[in-house]
Amino acid sequence: MGGTSLAVPEQPASETEPTGTRAGVGRWRRLHSLTGLAVAGVMLLQLWGLAKVSLAPAALGQVWSQWAAWSQRGWLWGPVAVAGVYHAAYGLWLLPRRLRGSSHARQRARLLQRASAPITLVWLLWPLQALLWPLAIGVWQPRDAAEVTRALLSTTYAGMPLYAFAYLLGLAAAVFHLFNGLWLVAQRWWLPARPRLRAATGVMVAAMGMCVFMVAAHGVIYLASGWRVYPPMVVPAPPRAAGRGPT
Repeated sequence: MGGTSLAVPEQPASETEPTGTRAGVGRWRRLHSLTGLAVAGVMLLQLWGLAKVSLAPAALGQVWSQWAAWSQRGWLWGPVAVAGVYHAAYGLWLLPRRLRGSSHARQRARLLQRASAPITLVWLLWPLQALLWPLAIGVWQPRDAAEVTRALLSTTYAGMPLYAFAYLLGLAAAVFHLFNGLWLVAQRWWLPARPRLRAATGVMVAAMGMCVFMVAAHGVIYLASGWRVYPPMVVPAPPRAAGRGPT
């Protein structure tokens, strides 16, 4: 044959699937990515509260007051709950599935994304069971949020703050799942053929995730041990009205 090989090049499994099947799976995966935005909103609310508590303990009470106000709005939490259930269910369905048709770097990112998913789910559900539900039925008030959370995170077993360690592990998995997921979505939808921009975006997203984790972890450590890097924020007293002496 003049040295010409008749062998058919091996194609990725995803490219050998029927077009209709790939299109159907693609639609469900796009929906999975979109519903992840609702889950990301809930995660950012928790991270926001942890970031603020080390500045001013009363700030956590403000965050939970907002949670309490929003929990009364079924029209808001209904769609968020449906989106969260679908995102979690589809993510768990993906866990045992084989990764196909991706570069090694992307496969590693997707594998770590799947591995962090169950830990992130537990980290998201913990406040609902331990904090939000007791808040909804009146066991404690939003102004007690800092003390209630501090009592939980400072609980020790055999002298070890295992509760705080477990929460920090969940926090790390949640932050990674959030920012790695954003990077994967950007790769799939916006940066498929721009390798330089894709690499720069990956570095930027990684730096943002690291900063968010350090700030939120600082709040967890403060609640568990009382230690913090900087002093608490002091709100200045309002100026005394002119012309009025001390009472």
